[in-house]
Parts: sequence; C-alpha cells; structure tokens
Amino acid sequence: EQVRKLPQPQAVHDNTKTVITALSESMDGSPSVEGAGLSRCLHILSQAKSDSEKFAALLLVTKLVKSESTSREERRAIFDAVGFTFINRLLLTKSELEGCGQHLYPSLALTMLSCFSTDPTLAVDTQMLNNIPTFLQIIQMQGLSETDADGGDTVVISMIEDCYDCLLALCREPGGRRGLLQCGGLHTLCVCVTSEYTYCLRSLDIINRLLDHISSTPPQKDQLTPQTTVVKLLTYMIDKFHQSEAAEKFQICQNMSQIIQRLDDRFCENISSEIGKKIHEICMHLLQNKLNSELREKPLCLISAMIDLVGVGWVVSPHSGVNTVHIKHLQLLINLVCVEVRMNIEDQTFTKVVSKMGLLIPCFSILENSINYLITNTEGLSLEVTQVTDFQQAMVGAIGGLLQFIATVPTTGEQAQHPVVL
Repeated sequence: EQVRKLPQPQAVHDNTKTVITALSESMDGSPSVEGAGLSRCLHILSQAKSDSEKFAALLLVTKLVKSESTSREERRAIFDAVGFTFINRLLLTKSELEGCGQHLYPSLALTMLSCFSTDPTLAVDTQMLNNIPTFLQIIQMQGLSETDADGGDTVVISMIEDCYDCLLALCREPGGRRGLLQCGGLHTLCVCVTSEYTYCLRSLDIINRLLDHISSTPPQKDQLTPQTTVVKLLTYMIDKFHQSEAAEKFQICQNMSQIIQRLDDRFCENISSEIGKKIHEICMHLLQNKLNSELREKPLCLISAMIDLVGVGWVVSPHSGVNTVHIKHLQLLINLVCVEVRMNIEDQTFTKVVSKMGLLIPCFSILENSINYLITNTEGLSLEVTQVTDFQQAMVGAIGGLLQFIATVPTTGEQAQHPVVL
C-alpha cells in the first residue's frame, strides 16, 4: 500500500524537471540546485498537489538542509512545510525508481529526520520516537565495516550517519534517552561496537550518555540487563586490546575508563570478577613500561575509575587473598601517582596546572582512596616497615607539593573559582 501511494518513476522524472524549471526561473534562469532559494522550495512544497510533486521538491530541499548556512529557523520552516507523515512513509518504503537503488526513499527521509532532530522539540516528538527501532535496525546494516566505508555503498553509509545524528540528538533529551533504553538501544549500540559495523565508534558516545542515566529506566521484558550488556562490551574491548598495535591500546584503555566511570554499585559484582582481573593485568602491564605523561594518563584514568567502582582492594588482590606481589602493585601505583602530582604541580604556573587536570584529577582520586584504604586495612595487609616508609615518603611529598601550589593561588578573582583550587 505504501509503494502504491508513493511517486512512480515517470511522475518523479516529470515533476523533478518541473520543479527545477520553476526554481531556475526564480533564480534568474540559473539551473543550479545549490543556488535554489529555500523559500522557493518551501513554497513549492506547500503548493504540491501530489506525492510526486512533493517528492521532487524534497530532492532539492535535502541539498539545502545539508548546507552549514541553513539556520535553525529555516529548518523549522522545512518541518512546517513537510511534517512527519510523508517523511515516515518514505522511510519505510523501498524505491522502485529505475537506476536509483532501493534506498532512495529511506535515505531522503533520514536526511530530513536528521535535519528535524536538531530541534529539541522535534527530537522527542512521538513520531520521531516511533522511528527509534528503524534507526537501530539501519545502523546494523551488514556488508560494510569501518575499514572499507570509503569504498562501500555511499547511500547506505549516508543513511547510517544520519541515523547516528538522530540517535545522538535523541539521547540529549530525557524523553529520547528513555525511548532508546526501552527499545533496547543500549544493547543494539553495544552490538554495533562489538561487531565493528560502519561508524560503530559513534555508538560509544551514545552508550556513555545512556549509561549516565541508566538507573532511571529498567530494561523491558526479554531484554538483556545493562550489566550483561556492558560486560559483553568490556570483554570485547579487552580482547581488542590484546590484538591491537601499541597506539590503539591506549585509545581502548580510554574508552574502557569512560564506560566504567559511569557505572554504579549494581555493576560491582560483574566488574570485580574475571573482567576486573583482566583490566588489572592490562593496567599493570602498561604502567611497567616507559611512558610519557600523556600516555600514562590513559591507564591511570582506567585505574581511578575501577577503584571508584570496586575499591582499592582490586589493585591489591584482583584474584583472591593478599600476597606480596600485589602489594608491590599498589606500591608501584602510589609512587607513580605521587611522582605525577609533584611533576605537574611543583613550580608550575596556574595555567599549566589547569591544562593537566585530565591527569591530576584521577591521580588525586587514587591518592585519596589509597590513603583511606591503608588506614583502614593496616593489619590485614601485613606491611613491612620499609613498605610503610615508602608509602609515607611518597605521599608526604605529593601532598606537600599540592599545599605549596594552593598557597600560591590567588584567593580572589577568576582563578579562585577554579575546580582545581576547590
């Protein structure tokens, strides 16, 4: 029924020619689609007497909405002229136009929906939310991978990119996040990453935004729990870490830390078991290598996120029990953190210290949690005198450097309001 109601090949050809002619006349005879005025396109849309005329005008409008010069007000005007009904019909219908491919209608619809999603009100409109299952289905279209995207079906690639634009806009709004989670969006996006589908890295940004709000939306019946889904994603990342070249390992490390720092107590049991042991091995392996400050930041952020989630005991005993080898891991970590704090704070300008916040914040967190852990677990750790002395000397140096820095920061003005000072 949908196909019968949509324009047929000859009608589209005839009406596209008519529309371009009308636009050419309004632009002093110039037949350039890019030069056609948006107002003229909208006028033709509003005066369209058939689906074929409306479709022909939309072909030209899509050229305009991709232009950076199109304002929010102009995009809203496009919606007022087109609406959701016709766009949704295009989205669900395969094209039968000769030489145009089956994805012509959906690709046109997705371009328009991507345009509409830039308006927060339209992004959470019921009809936009109803398209979430379709968006999730399209981003899983197989036959393309991230590595061969440049040489693949450019129409399909554009469709996937538009879907991600819509999903990102949706997850910026409470109603959109709720809709995504209720439709199994978290699981589907994780599958896109683990299956390495086209533009799958864009899924990570949306996954992180959903995890920030996961607690307020329980999964529906027959859906995997967030814990199961996240464990599968982290397991994939750990395996990918061992298969990757050196440079990519640190990016994976950063991706894992961004996910873990968003998890709450419900994930502790899942993360502190086998997954926790493997992450421990990764972090200790990286820290035992000679790394510059920029590279050390990645595993330190991951360690900080893990400690916040499961506690410092994870550093000391990722398996079970406590032994000297793992105490040395904690000793290595604290010494390294204290050195980083002193190097990036002592005798440095305020601006320089602020530029290192990405490294200093996880270092402060690790240091604070470690002090609390050592104070409350002294007897259970059975520390040797030399180890206690080593911990004390390292921490005194780091805290002394921090106090010295704070003493040099102005107590009034803009700098006094900076988070580093607080």
